[in-house]
Amino acid sequence: MDRKIDIKSLFVKPVKRSELSVIFNCSDREARRIVSSLMQEYNIVNLQDGRGYVLADDETAVKYAMQERKRGIASLKKSNLILSRCRPVFGMPEKVVYVKAHFRRIGKTYTDKNQINLFEE
Repeated sequence: MDRKIDIKSLFVKPVKRSELSVIFNCSDREARRIVSSLMQEYNIVNLQDGRGYVLADDETAVKYAMQERKRGIASLKKSNLILSRCRPVFGMPEKVVYVKAHFRRIGKTYTDKNQINLFEE
């Protein structure tokens, strides 16, 4: 970016990446990098509605965060499903047990009779 641009006024209305490429006089990939670096300081979001990037108010920022969280969880589930069908390789655990889900399933009062409990009196 050669010239100073007021970020708050630029992202008042949704701006597409192609428009940002023209504004910043750069490639599409570089425009993505610029937006990514601006996201570190500002709540610039893309709600995946085809409208582009916008400076978000609190309500929109929460909507965006929930969208990204849902996407991340879906991606993690997909990768875990794929890994579950693969042969274990060196460094990869055979089966991943998530502690929170484990406690939810067996309950916190569960005690294994075959285990020594160091905390029993």
